[in-house]
Amino acid sequence: MSDVLANLSDEQRKWVTTTGFGDILSFRQMWYAHTLGYNVVSAFNSRNCSLELKAGTIEISDKTVRSVLGLPMGSEIIEPGDNEERVSLWGEQFEGCLVCKVSPMTLSNRIQGNREANTEFKLNFLVLLYNFFIDGNQNMYLNRDVLRYSMDIDHCGKYNWCRLLIEKLRVSHDYWSAVKSRYFTGSLTFLIMVEGTVIDAWTCILNENEILRSDSSPMRLFLNTETTFVFPIYNATHHYIICYNMKKPSWEIIDNRVQTSHFGEMFGDLPFLLHDLFCDWISQYNLPKGDEIKNMLPNVVKFGWQTTDNWMDCGVYVMRHLETYMGSLYTWKAGLRAEDGKTRDLLKKLRMIYCHKILTWNGNKRRAMVMRSVATFTKAKKSAM
Repeated sequence: MSDVLANLSDEQRKWVTTTGFGDILSFRQMWYAHTLGYNVVSAFNSRNCSLELKAGTIEISDKTVRSVLGLPMGSEIIEPGDNEERVSLWGEQFEGCLVCKVSPMTLSNRIQGNREANTEFKLNFLVLLYNFFIDGNQNMYLNRDVLRYSMDIDHCGKYNWCRLLIEKLRVSHDYWSAVKSRYFTGSLTFLIMVEGTVIDAWTCILNENEILRSDSSPMRLFLNTETTFVFPIYNATHHYIICYNMKKPSWEIIDNRVQTSHFGEMFGDLPFLLHDLFCDWISQYNLPKGDEIKNMLPNVVKFGWQTTDNWMDCGVYVMRHLETYMGSLYTWKAGLRAEDGKTRDLLKKLRMIYCHKILTWNGNKRRAMVMRSVATFTKAKKSAM
């Protein structure tokens, strides 16, 4: 999907925007993480429509989908239909191939080979978008249900695609939960990106806390000054940190995992893509030692509490690392050590602390609701006693 969006012609981008999908044009996902995805799927509660993570519960609504993916949230519900004529029209382009056996790669190549915003492109785009963001298939071929829906494809923005995603999420989760050897066909992309919002909220809190730093501490900018730049990275499979120190030039990768394989296998191209963009930025502002940073290679930092098999707590490690790392390994005290029983207890405690801080943070738009719920719960508990 990322390749398709990145290579649309101007005419095609104009149609995508006009029909209502303009907000997804900037979407990029370099890895599609099934392993992490299925862990997040297990945390999804279809009855309450929420993601119940160790760091806290995230309620999912139409507005959540809209804010995370940018899908249209129009006033009209997308109704099931039986538009077989549209299915047949779509299938005519795949000569010698059964309509029910078109693969995502075949469709992606077809889209990228067409520079016009004609009917063929529009139908192909909707099928690929539906399979990637809404609902896939139990086999390796594409789900064509979107072609059967009763809708005006040139005015997709008037329909509630966010509600459709949630409905399919619930149905596919219930089907998968019954027999977990089945494929989960709902939106793994959405669930993975929602899980990442917990880290985003934490970096906002840390940026606010930097106001209270002592004069002897280096200034840090999380995600978004002059001394240390800290980027929490989420590559759809794992959380870690990339840190640049401009005073004593360094390019560091801080990961709770012990490096057990080649750099490219663990991190892919993402660190280098970020590095190129960061170097372009420091060149524009002519920052000191920019040339030195540009010519550096990444250093995967080694420290005493790295793990070999703990993937589930990577988000908690990142939040702790963001909170405690000041740009110097020699003075770094994170309060962690090689994983054992006490470390697992500490990680559990940190989850509760971070969850509390995020929920009660003044920047949390739902803070008032949370505080009211706590007050009601506390009052009920005292009454019961």
